[in-house]
Amino acid sequence: MEPCSTRKSRPTSCTELILRAGIPRVVIVWREPSLFVADCQGVELLQAHGVEVVELDDLAGAVRTVGMPVSQ
Repeated sequence: MEPCSTRKSRPTSCTELILRAGIPRVVIVWREPSLFVADCQGVELLQAHGVEVVELDDLAGAVRTVGMPVSQ
């Protein structure tokens, strides 16, 4: 999932933690849905600071189904 650009439960966002750690490349499958973080800008902020962001959109459907109940 996309690293959050703001976080209510902690003072430091995931994006800021990645930047502080100096991580040069981040791979995501699913952008942060507005249900969790409205107007998330994690990808854009990382890219603006020179971090390579790879998006694997073709796996997003599989990620969305993780944790969903199985029909019986």
